[in-house]
Order: sequence, then structure tokens, then C-alpha cells
Amino acid sequence: DLVTVAPDISTREAAELMAERQVRRVLVCENDRLVGVASIGDLAVKERSDRRIGDTLEEISQGVKGT
Repeated sequence: DLVTVAPDISTREAAELMAERQVRRVLVCENDRLVGVASIGDLAVKERSDRRIGDTLEEISQGVKGT
């Protein structure tokens, strides 16, 4: 299943969704059209100072790698 989000989703919500679904990227859609792709790297750069986001991103990486 594809994981999609709206353009106005918060970084925290996107990170939580990525962790829950164990994906490294989400498709950003508006009015049923693809407008972008957000990756865990994008979130890490945007929220570099927020340790909770970093922890969530680490969780995603571990889950995707199967470790």
C-alpha cells in the first residue's frame, strides 16, 4: 500500500506515520494529485534539533532494515 499525506502535515505527524507504517518515504498528495515525496532525510534536516524526531527516524530505519 502507498502511504500518502497532505502537504500541510506536520513533521512530527509525518515521522510518526513513517514509523507506524515502517516506510522511509511518503507521497505528498493534494486534490488526488502527487505534489511531492518526503523522505526521512527530509524530516531529519527539517527537525535536526528535535531529538524525538531523531528517535522516530531511527526507529523507522531499524524497522525497514529488519533489525
